Formats: sequence, structure tokens, C-alpha cells
Amino acid sequence: MNTEEQLIKSTIRISVDEINAVGTCFYFQYQNICGKDIDVLVTNKHIQEAGTDFTFYFGTTAERKAQAVAFHTNPDEWLVHDSADLAIYPIHYIYDALKDDDIVLSVHPITQSCLPTDDDINQMSCFEDILTIGYPDGKFDVYNNIPISLHGITATPYSVDVLNKPEFMIDASIQHGSSGSPVFAKYRSDKPLLLGIFCRVYTIEFTSDIHFSGLTIEKAKFKIPSGTGYVIKSRCLLDFIPNLEAYVKNQQR
Repeated sequence: MNTEEQLIKSTIRISVDEINAVGTCFYFQYQNICGKDIDVLVTNKHIQEAGTDFTFYFGTTAERKAQAVAFHTNPDEWLVHDSADLAIYPIHYIYDALKDDDIVLSVHPITQSCLPTDDDINQMSCFEDILTIGYPDGKFDVYNNIPISLHGITATPYSVDVLNKPEFMIDASIQHGSSGSPVFAKYRSDKPLLLGIFCRVYTIEFTSDIHFSGLTIEKAKFKIPSGTGYVIKSRCLLDFIPNLEAYVKNQQR
């Protein structure tokens, strides 16, 4: 399996059943947490907070045919970031629920080794080519269960924290539904560099009159996606390590 195929297999569509909303999560592996590798699903906190009943659409075969896993999550099972719009979910809860159903999930994790080092960041230009994979506007290849890949560029330098937050901006025809999508640097090394996690679309607001039969009925406000948006820097994933260490120790008791 080449790198591109691995990236496609890392992303998972997530549906918040209570509000019929769609977002993206991805499969991430923390390495050497109290001597263990810990697999989690990464998404945005605003998706996790939107409900407790989720449907995860995993690939289950080499052809990646979809297996919808409807799953009720306990809010206490999620780990949420103190300040960033991030949440992670230990995937063993899902594996445990499926162990009697003879279902083998075909997913591939993005590993902690894919986070950019200081040397990687110092070598980046102000205008870095990027790739993001997810489900913009809920769209994907339904037959093959393949997410949509969008190519773009950093809209702000990666080395700078936008508005003094651990975020940067991208220009990549981003739409709603991309929340939780991983964002990678293109052409940077022999391994994918996970730059961050997409969190929100920058929208353009305008007011327009609504006309009917020649009459102006009312003014209405509209918001349309600008194609640009904000990405949480992947270093924020490291902030979960103390929580994961406590989680592992609790599991070992």
C-alpha cells in the first residue's frame, strides 16, 4: 500500500445522528504511551459536543466497501482539549463492540511520527502546498467509500500562530463538512507530514433583498464559504499525552 492509499484509509466519515450532520474524523496512533501504542479517532470538539449517537463509516475490505457502525458514545469516554477545538476517542471502544460481529475494519493510522519536527517547520516556505482529505459538504464516492482530496496552499505561514492561537489558515476550496479533516504538507518528505486538523470555514456574509412578484418581501442575511479556513496545528495532539498516560494506567489496574 503506497502513502496515498494509506492517507485515504486513515479518514472516516462521521455522522451526528441527533442533528443529521456530517463531519470527518481520522485514525491516529500515539506511540509509546507507557510502553503502548494507543489508537484513537481525532475530530473537532464541536462535533463531539453535538451529540452522543454517532455513525462511523469505516472501510472493511481491500476495496474499502463501507461498513456503517452506529455507536452510542459515553461523553466520559472522549478526551477533549482544554482550549483547542479538538477531541479524541480511543478506538478500542469500537473494536470491543464489534468483536462478536466478525467485522474487520480496513483502516490505516496516521502515526505520531508524522508530526512535523522543528527542522521540518524551519524548512517550510510561507506558501506551502497542502493536501486535505475529508467529506466537504458531506460529499464522497458513495460506491467505493472514498473521501474527497482537496489540494491547496497555506494562506498564512505555518510558522506563525494566527491571532496568537495554535492555528494557521489554508486556501483549498474548503466547505462545511470538512471539520475534522487532516491537513498534510505536500512534497515535503518520504512520509506524510500532518500539519493540522481543519476546524472551521471562513465565511463571507452579505445581506440581500428577497423579491417576489416584483415586491421586496424582506432583507435576508447569507453566509457562503470563502474556500479558506482555519486549521489547528498538529502539535496540539501532543497535549493529550498526559491524559492518555492516565488512561493507560487506569486500564492496567
